[in-house]
Amino acid sequence: MNKVAAEYKAFLEKVNALIAKQRQQGIQPTPEQARTALDAIGQLSLPKVGVSRITDSSLRLIDREIPIRIYDYDPESTATKPVLVFFHGGGHMCGSIELYDGISRRLAQSSGHRVVSVEYRLAPEHPYPCGLEDCLAVVDHLSDVLEDVQADQENLILAGDSAGGALAVTVAWQRAYRISSLILIYPSLDYTFSTPSYERFASGYLLETEKIRWYFDQYFQHNENRKTASPLFFPDLDRMPRTLIIAAELDPLVDDGKMFCNQLKRADVACEYHQGAGLIHCFLNLEVLNPPVIQQTYEIIANFLKKS
Repeated sequence: MNKVAAEYKAFLEKVNALIAKQRQQGIQPTPEQARTALDAIGQLSLPKVGVSRITDSSLRLIDREIPIRIYDYDPESTATKPVLVFFHGGGHMCGSIELYDGISRRLAQSSGHRVVSVEYRLAPEHPYPCGLEDCLAVVDHLSDVLEDVQADQENLILAGDSAGGALAVTVAWQRAYRISSLILIYPSLDYTFSTPSYERFASGYLLETEKIRWYFDQYFQHNENRKTASPLFFPDLDRMPRTLIIAAELDPLVDDGKMFCNQLKRADVACEYHQGAGLIHCFLNLEVLNPPVIQQTYEIIANFLKKS
């Protein structure tokens, strides 16, 4: 096993023992089990940072309603605020506005931006492209949920972690004329498993390649072309905005982010890449295990946004 940061060793030992026990007992994964497991990680959060105003709202469309949560760190400021739209992770199957409330608060605090967190539809009940359509709809109709004229709705920042990273890249690629910056946190960008890290870190590091494959099978239910849906294979990347990628060294997805950054640079798109040594997937949700790396990550994000 590669060298895991000491802060995660005891946690991983418990996780790996549980996975081994479930396999021995022949327990098959279910969406409910996966959601419960990710929600349990929420217990490893630090106390939530203060935010001046939080507003629960929704985008009402003809056929559905998309819940959103808006975070303002400094609502009394008279300056026009940039808007950061955040798509949470969870394998396109798990996660919620509530579970990612702590991360959204920290994004608002560290950036000073208005943060919009999106509760997009999840597989398997709502397979591809339902979640993506929700994310696109929020970006397309942002003025319907942000009525404040002091919000800059034309130069948006998109952010996403894990599967949310795939959604953020796809929305940015399809709506490039509106997106000024892109923040990807250990992003999932290859639905075909072509990068080497899917094998190099296949098991033992919390997120396992076998589980990722199962997530994707729940997401793609109608024989879609997974390669063309994968941001790693998007053409015309010169249309993409400046990008920040934050990766974990010991993550099946680490090569996704590294290769995507290289592709952006070849397309003359500015890309900043940071890879945390000894870190595992989902480390931003595991706050209490390593508070210094949490602080450092949000400082990286804040510094990137200051350069825009």
